[in-house]
Amino acid sequence: MNRSLAKRVIATLLILLMSLPNSACTKEKAEALKSAAELFRDQAVTALTMTGDLIDQSFSLPVDSKDDELKKIVSDFNGNLNRDVGQMGNFVGEILNTGTEDDAGKRKVMEEMRKLAEEYELFASMFRSLPRGYFFAKDSVAKAEKHSIRLTTRMVKMAGVLQNNPMPITPRRVIVIQKLLAAQVLTDKTARNEAVLLAGKDVIQLRDDERKAKAVAIVQCLKAAEAGKTVTELIHSYAKLTVGDMLNLTRDSLALLNSITGGTNAEIKGMQTRLEAFVKNKLTNDPLWKDALKDDTDLLALFGN
Repeated sequence: MNRSLAKRVIATLLILLMSLPNSACTKEKAEALKSAAELFRDQAVTALTMTGDLIDQSFSLPVDSKDDELKKIVSDFNGNLNRDVGQMGNFVGEILNTGTEDDAGKRKVMEEMRKLAEEYELFASMFRSLPRGYFFAKDSVAKAEKHSIRLTTRMVKMAGVLQNNPMPITPRRVIVIQKLLAAQVLTDKTARNEAVLLAGKDVIQLRDDERKAKAVAIVQCLKAAEAGKTVTELIHSYAKLTVGDMLNLTRDSLALLNSITGGTNAEIKGMQTRLEAFVKNKLTNDPLWKDALKDDTDLLALFGN
């Protein structure tokens, strides 16, 4: 969590803690829920941004300089000096279309990430005016619980998708392959070994960087899911929780989010397994959760329902 966001949430909690009334449905309760929903949104949008960046890197290819591209055109042209008109048209078309497939793939991913981010923005906006109409908050809040369940579960799913799929930094992989191919044709053994050593260092650094970037994104998804769990609990128990209860839950959630900083892959998988077990238990024992996800067959299938 960035420092400014943490300070903002803490400041809100401290202000609310200074004025704890006893009424069952108060402006302070509405403010507490609003802050929790905004924290969920911020964590989720950050997770989506990180995930989008990872997927973007997996689509990207290193950009050739104009000189390199021209050399490749000359080489490809000389590879077949008997093209007819149609074949020459295809040759030119391939040059013109270079990179467009990658761009289309990236645009699709970015559009999906944008749409998902809008869902979390919309969720938080549902609570924006809640403090002003807190006398009617109970009915308004109840309508949001299913939405919160679905958005929380999606963060758990995204963590699993990242965990189970490679997230290559493709431009750097291509460059390393090119270096090794160049080393392979060197006839001088000393020069070849030196070139392989340099490329090998790049491979090891790339491996570490890919693992780190993936782990950071997974952890952020799990932090978002934890924030979503808190909001869902606050919504579910809104009518019976006191302001103090709500602030304590939010404060505990904030402390938990600040404590989630990553760790080994086994530790990250442990956090993920715990959240997945939580969702499976809810789907088994809480009809509302299953009803909330009834139209999301991919989510239900993921959690064995």
